[in-house]
Amino acid sequence: MSGEKNTYVPPVTNRGVQSTVETGLRACVDWVQATLKNFSVEQLITDVLKLDFKDFVPQDNGAFGYKKSLCYGRIVVYYDGNPDMGVHFKLSGQACREYEECAVQTWGKLFAEVLGNGGHLTRLDVAIDDFAGYFKISTVLSKIKKGELVSKFKSAKSIEGIKIEDGASKGRTVYFGSEK
Repeated sequence: MSGEKNTYVPPVTNRGVQSTVETGLRACVDWVQATLKNFSVEQLITDVLKLDFKDFVPQDNGAFGYKKSLCYGRIVVYYDGNPDMGVHFKLSGQACREYEECAVQTWGKLFAEVLGNGGHLTRLDVAIDDFAGYFKISTVLSKIKKGELVSKFKSAKSIEGIKIEDGASKGRTVYFGSEK
């Protein structure tokens, strides 16, 4: 093996990460929100998200202090807030999958666009699904409770989905970081 060049080329993917399905793990961007000041709503859509402005449909409501919004599927852009608010976009979990389907740029390139234009990521969720059982939730929780986890996050929360019909577990999740 010594002297051999590594000829492995990671697969092309819109997520910006290598596919980890072969190992039983899958990582994905699961929620993104960002604000950009000094940008018009059209600039945000075309220059940052790299989507077609004509595909977005005006909505009757806003959120987060913005009066108006535009939607393309579940991708939402908010605008018309106070003059210092700029524009804001939200990609929920399903919107992240829709954005990946558009295949216009990798997540890394989107984040570079946001940050390179003075934007601020207000929320970024990354999910790691474990299909092979590498991580046992009970072990992870035990490590956290014993203070054996080293992390920048200050809190964690455990949630279990349970089928009411028969009491079967639908899966357990540990969330790290603030819900805000």
